[in-house]
Amino acid sequence: MAALADLELEWLHDNGATATNRTDAWKQFLNLQGFEYTTFSDARNKWLKSLGYTGTTQDMLNKLWLTCQDFSQPSVSAWIDTDGWNDAEQWID
Repeated sequence: MAALADLELEWLHDNGATATNRTDAWKQFLNLQGFEYTTFSDARNKWLKSLGYTGTTQDMLNKLWLTCQDFSQPSVSAWIDTDGWNDAEQWID
């Protein structure tokens, strides 16, 4: 299995980033999503909150990666309804 950092970079590339390191790739991704890059943590937190996540940065990241465990880009409903929707938009009881 690939390292988490490698999977994260691959996910960023799949979503428009082209940089070869995670910091620059996150900056590119966040800019593509319409979030001005002031600081890494501020821009990433604004993006996570725009998707409906709350709590600490680590809480929001944990929920994000639970939503897309295979590092795929889930649907809008999966982003918002992280407690009940999976990537295929099927309700999980």
